[in-house]
Amino acid sequence: MKGESCMGNYLEDLAKKVDRSIIRNVSICVNYIGNQKFNIMKSLVPGKSLEDILYGITNEKVFNYEITSVSSSPTNVILGPGLLRRQEIVINLSINTNNGSTPNIYFEKELKLIEETEDLYWRRLRRKIGNDLLILPATAALIFKESKVLLAKGPNTEKWMIPGGLVELNEFLSQTVIREAKEETGLKIVPRKLLNVFTGEDFILTYPNGDKVQIVSFPFLCEVIDGELNPLDNEVETLQFFELDNIPKLKGDNWLKVLEMGAKELKNERIQ
Repeated sequence: MKGESCMGNYLEDLAKKVDRSIIRNVSICVNYIGNQKFNIMKSLVPGKSLEDILYGITNEKVFNYEITSVSSSPTNVILGPGLLRRQEIVINLSINTNNGSTPNIYFEKELKLIEETEDLYWRRLRRKIGNDLLILPATAALIFKESKVLLAKGPNTEKWMIPGGLVELNEFLSQTVIREAKEETGLKIVPRKLLNVFTGEDFILTYPNGDKVQIVSFPFLCEVIDGELNPLDNEVETLQFFELDNIPKLKGDNWLKVLEMGAKELKNERIQ
């Protein structure tokens, strides 16, 4: 498949540049429950969304899919002539090509924060590969107060963002969203539900210094259990709650879809 060739080139090219450093990769493990049953593993491909890859696997339109779990484990994989040390984040999901409802998956267990290392994983990679495209997993914390959602704004910019950040090595996604929410908002939160997984061309960013990334975003609906609004790092200057019909300019229009999905889910919970 074209996607497989693209992914192979991406990982092989990256492996040549990072000199046996650990590469964080994101894959999906599909349990297909349509007209036939099988399990299949596919790596995310640069520029492709989750829906694109599911369609490539089934050759049918996927009406709904349920994210059953997200796991992370270190593995060693041989690719071509060199050894690629790869730590996988695996999105386990069930899909159905028959239109129907998707059950909710809740995350009720609070996990301990892990300490942030000074020399971050992605910075170590950047020193070796320069500005080349990296696929990087990240979490986003959707924090609502009644009908308003919390947004953050950094210094020297007029664009707002959902609090969140990149996953570090050996972190669970739940740990990442807890850590990032604490650092950027001062709030202690519990991630209650993983809403969906967002990636693809709309999530490719080029930073002012030329670094290119494709974000694989894991947005969580979160509950505040303690703390006051007070950003602890220099990436956030202002925090404010906004009504959904009065959202300011975001860092990307694609994030509005994430906010709307969170608000819809919150409304459904209140009805129930």
